[in-house]
Amino acid sequence: MKITITSMMLCDLLGGKFTLEACEALCDWFDQIADNDFAPAIGDIACSYSELEESCLEEDDEERIIARLDNGNVVIAL
Repeated sequence: MKITITSMMLCDLLGGKFTLEACEALCDWFDQIADNDFAPAIGDIACSYSELEESCLEEDDEERIIARLDNGNVVIAL
């Protein structure tokens, strides 16, 4: 069985850890790297990715950026 999660649903399931814009970026990113045999668990997303202000990044964090958001934040892989 496959269940498709929308960005709004992901935002709700993650309990405010990410903004809607970040959830949209994560959904787009997962679509781009689509592996039909792989579906990340909500807990895996919560533990493996983070949204933070771009000004908080260190120089070596650049390679971990998944998306730059309009609100000045970035989504990074941890």
